[in-house]
Amino acid sequence: MATEFDTIFDVIERHRELSVQHAAAVSVSAKLVAGLEFHAADAISEERRLALEDYADVLTPSRPRLRT
Repeated sequence: MATEFDTIFDVIERHRELSVQHAAAVSVSAKLVAGLEFHAADAISEERRLALEDYADVLTPSRPRLRT
């Protein structure tokens, strides 16, 4: 999670990284049909979605700070 030393730019960059990871996981599971591989890929997608959702709580209240 972000600390008080993170700039808004750091917070936004981390959110982008999590978004890319989630999109990549979803693109894999979207190509699979129901079965063990799909369920494994879908579980990974869900983990990454939750990480992204949790980090949204950091992104929302963050205020811009000047880089020093």
